[in-house]
Amino acid sequence: MRRIEAIAAAKGVDPNQLADHLRLCFRVPRLAAPGAGSELAAIQAELEAHPAALVVLDPLSLAAAGASGSNLYDMGAVLQAIQGVCQAAGCALLVVTHWNKTGDGRGADRISGAGPAAWARVICSVAVHYRGSDPDGASMVLLGVELIGGEIADTRFRIRRRVRADDPADLGAPLSYQVEVLAADDDPEDLDPAAAALSKSRQWVLTALRAGGDMQTVKQLGDRLAQAGHPLKPRTIQTALGELEAAGLAAGSEEGSGRARYWSPATPEVDSGQDQAGGGGGAGTP
Repeated sequence: MRRIEAIAAAKGVDPNQLADHLRLCFRVPRLAAPGAGSELAAIQAELEAHPAALVVLDPLSLAAAGASGSNLYDMGAVLQAIQGVCQAAGCALLVVTHWNKTGDGRGADRISGAGPAAWARVICSVAVHYRGSDPDGASMVLLGVELIGGEIADTRFRIRRRVRADDPADLGAPLSYQVEVLAADDDPEDLDPAAAALSKSRQWVLTALRAGGDMQTVKQLGDRLAQAGHPLKPRTIQTALGELEAAGLAAGSEEGSGRARYWSPATPEVDSGQDQAGGGGGAGTP
């Protein structure tokens, strides 16, 4: 309820208005169990009494308990049954499932089981790119979202979500909720030619370096990169800084035994010959 109230406040909606529009059931229907027809009948009765635009089934792993997750036919029967009920009621169905634990693949390729990826008209995959806290104590999560489907163009974007309790020590304290929709990637704009020629990860490091100013550590740069949705390993950042230094785009403090280096952005040098040609000298001066 605290989260619902916080989201309603962020959207400018009176929470009391949600009573007729948001209905919750804290037990998923057992769609693969014997007597599943009665479960489907209960959903149908609910939708007849309270017409809905969207039904969210979460999680599929409990709703489909008893069916073989690796068997496309088993999972298809489970999903088709509730899809038929929702379709007859004129509402959309959103099924929440999980990724595999192996870490193999990306997006829809990581969905566990055989059914969802083959059955869904649109697949929405959400990955946590960064999780941390702001200085004011707000919890900050950066999510990467990818949508694919035969009826839509492939779409990618990111969501930055901040949640903060008025009193972190009180589990009943009101929450503040803030969401930003971001582009799929932060393509640095107006990069000078030397920076534009760098690889994407080097551009990210350079952008973070320029945003943070002088005398930054690798850890500070890593935190800034992670918050922007580009988590890089410290060794990768150090290698990138070395390349930026060689290109005249970054300057590091002197190296010392056991001492961390501090990094600052550097202004790329302008070709002196171009300066002379475009300066106030006489025309035709070589």
